[in-house]
Amino acid sequence: MANNFAAFFETLVAGADEYNKAKVGRTALLDAVYKDVKPEAARIGKTVDVYFPDVGPLQAINNGILTGTSVNPNYIPLVFQTRAGAALQFQDFEQWQTAVDLAQKFFDPLYKRAREYLNGQIAALITPANFNANATIVGATQGEVGVNDQLNAWGVLADQKVPLEDRDKLRLMVHNQVYRKMLGDSAWVQESLVSAAIAFEARQQADVGHAFNFQVVWDQQMPTSSGTIIYGQTTVTYNSAVVTGLNTQFTTQLTAGTSYLTFGCDGQTAKTQYLVSSIQSDTSLTLGSVISAATLASGSVTTSARMITQLAGTVSITNAGVITGTNTFFQTTSPLLVGQWISIAGDTNPGSRIYQVATITSATAGTVVGTAAGTGWPTNTISTAAATVQSYTNLALHEYAIALALRPIATPEEARNVVDVSYIDLMGIPLRVMVSYVHIYQALFVTVDFGYALGVIRPDFGVIIQS
Repeated sequence: MANNFAAFFETLVAGADEYNKAKVGRTALLDAVYKDVKPEAARIGKTVDVYFPDVGPLQAINNGILTGTSVNPNYIPLVFQTRAGAALQFQDFEQWQTAVDLAQKFFDPLYKRAREYLNGQIAALITPANFNANATIVGATQGEVGVNDQLNAWGVLADQKVPLEDRDKLRLMVHNQVYRKMLGDSAWVQESLVSAAIAFEARQQADVGHAFNFQVVWDQQMPTSSGTIIYGQTTVTYNSAVVTGLNTQFTTQLTAGTSYLTFGCDGQTAKTQYLVSSIQSDTSLTLGSVISAATLASGSVTTSARMITQLAGTVSITNAGVITGTNTFFQTTSPLLVGQWISIAGDTNPGSRIYQVATITSATAGTVVGTAAGTGWPTNTISTAAATVQSYTNLALHEYAIALALRPIATPEEARNVVDVSYIDLMGIPLRVMVSYVHIYQALFVTVDFGYALGVIRPDFGVIIQS
């Protein structure tokens, strides 16, 4: 006989409803794409078709007759094949009390993780390969989208007949570090240029506001060639090489001897990079050098960590702007692209010490330009050293560029013989909640999962801005 958890689910749903009213997260990508959410359950493998009906151009027929044309609407098939979820085991001794406890202890972090997961999957789609209908715009300033860059994006999308009057469906998606530079750029926020209202919102609310009908939105998960934020949080200590993790996955995300980390507590413009010397577990590692005073003045702090992307091999730059690589693969497996920005380890030249790639002529050769007039150029040759890409990928898009179809997963009748099942819509994410009690462990097992289909359906509705 199936377990009866009717009262449990009633309490759980009530707690989830209250939770739905309060929780909001910084997952801007998830709010910038077209979402197709329906209540009916779906099975893995189901195809969700997104249609784009259209007809050919009209013709002058005058005294002629109209001839019917067969309608074959274009559509993009999205396969419902991805399932995400989590499970928890609650011991009945002290840990488990009521369904409200479960909502507070489990659904609060679960909802955040679910949104972060979907948000990260969307971020992974933002590549030149997926948005190949429009040429990538190369920004003029490292780490920032300039006003002219955004105007160029507007012009490109206008040429593609993207409905640019859809104010609520247009986004300029940028990384938080790119947004930081935009907030300090007078062209975006100076009162005499953009109005007192915009300047006030930028200073008080850190809100750049709508620009050319695009809402400028930042997200930590936007892709960056300079590395990715690793899972969880890290604790670092001044003058110590030991790093402790909280909800981290060091063993799977990092590689001893090749991975480098920077830390969020580091306030320098060019954060210090630390080589991962050894990894003891998912939550413990040792750096190749101790945390310096430039990164953390004293004591310990819990902060985020970013895994840095370094080019294969080493490079050198002459004072003529020629870049030469040793064991590099500029055009293949470890690519270096025109428009990207790089920094060189040990660079002691004056200026910004970051250089933009002007040309790539082979896997080991190219040219770069300086970033600051008169000061950003090497005064002497930079010795052969590791090069780090310092580049951000931004995206100007209409909501219909990316589609996310969310469905609860269908549960076979046989499963109801061993568990009780309920479906909860948690702020648009249709969760299947399955509950059972296993007497051997004296524990309540709760699993939550959902399915989705995700893809770029209109690549012409977005244009990448590389900065």
